[in-house]
Amino acid sequence: PYQEGPGAYLLKRGITAEVQRQLGFRFGKNSVVIPWRRPDGRLANVKYRLTNSKTFWYERGAAPISSLLWGLDVIRHRGSTTAVFSEAELDGASWVVAGYPAIANGGVAFNAKKRDLILRSPIEELIIATDNDKAGEKLRTEVERSLRGYVRIKHAYVGGGAKDANEALVKFGAEALVSAAERASPVRNFTYFSTR
Repeated sequence: PYQEGPGAYLLKRGITAEVQRQLGFRFGKNSVVIPWRRPDGRLANVKYRLTNSKTFWYERGAAPISSLLWGLDVIRHRGSTTAVFSEAELDGASWVVAGYPAIANGGVAFNAKKRDLILRSPIEELIIATDNDKAGEKLRTEVERSLRGYVRIKHAYVGGGAKDANEALVKFGAEALVSAAERASPVRNFTYFSTR
């Protein structure tokens, strides 16, 4: 019952028609359908998000989001060695609009399964760009702690009072995200070694 886009809701959120198509978004009457894939590209779960509220749910009986990272299939397919790490899929899609490969955690809980997915991916540099709130800062700290020494880490912060990448994209355009990534501060004082 779901149609290909572009979807007006995501266009209003700054996600271009090309990025919607590239990332496989689909649309229902009042919902956005977001595919979550395994690193090899196989569909693992689907997130349904209402366009008239913040309500969302996942496909019952599918792979748990706690064992996945959204966008990692695109990173692997393209062989990208740098990626932006965000909380939500629309934030990840916002980074893609700005020209950066991106993955999304799907919330604020990070675990060893997600860490291992990154370690088995082509990613050598991770730009952490979580939400500008307490939960986002906690996630940022956990991701850095888990991956420090395995990949190069930088911290990017969207400015202008925006709470996350998508809000920055809508308010200020893709240039705001490009600027945040260019100003990203590297984590220092550790020895980086490749696991590949």
